[in-house]
Amino acid sequence: MSSGNLRAVVIDDEPMAIEIIKAHAAKVPFLQLEATFTDAIKGLDFLRQSTSRRPLVVFLDIKMPDLNGLDLASLLPGHCLLIFTTAYSEHALRSFELDALDYLLKPFGLPRFLRACQKARDYQRLLEADVVEARFLKVGAEHVRIVWEELLYVEVRGNYVHFFLHSGEEWSARMTLTELEQDIPASILRVHRSFMVNQAYVLRVERHQLTLKGGVQVPLSARYEQAVKRLLES
Repeated sequence: MSSGNLRAVVIDDEPMAIEIIKAHAAKVPFLQLEATFTDAIKGLDFLRQSTSRRPLVVFLDIKMPDLNGLDLASLLPGHCLLIFTTAYSEHALRSFELDALDYLLKPFGLPRFLRACQKARDYQRLLEADVVEARFLKVGAEHVRIVWEELLYVEVRGNYVHFFLHSGEEWSARMTLTELEQDIPASILRVHRSFMVNQAYVLRVERHQLTLKGGVQVPLSARYEQAVKRLLES
């Protein structure tokens, strides 16, 4: 499979709906359909066990037994790009609150399916661009480029990661620190369960806290204290 291809998975409890998506997918040259599931829980398990962290689009139905698509969407790993496929229009607003890239109303034809795939492919390119130097974050309806060398520190609050730049700017995105660590450079250090810092801006290391450029103080937990000191001394 070409590294430029868009990987995809379908989760839908209706076999006929899956067959339609498979037929459409076969006509999209840049789309590689990796797996299909009629069981939402099995589909989620597959996505969580995926060893590759490359972007993967999930075509997800909403009305399913045991675990509906809206609940499942909040459990997806951070590398998943979400496209809902449903016969119900009333969940569209909720879908975009869950950061869905698109919302396909059944029955949809190939042209509409192709537009959704193109949107996912464009977003994939944003995510994979300049992975060492920067990262694109989805902030509301925008895509914001965070340059790592401009980052002062990162803080987790609830379901969001907040990025603080040394310029004073602040951005937040719905994700976890574990997801962020997949492609963050080694110069950004984990110093606490909820904090990471750019070692270039560390001025002082104390027993329970770090002081950064501008006088900003962040907590330093015992779990990371020795590793942080060794890295900074080296």
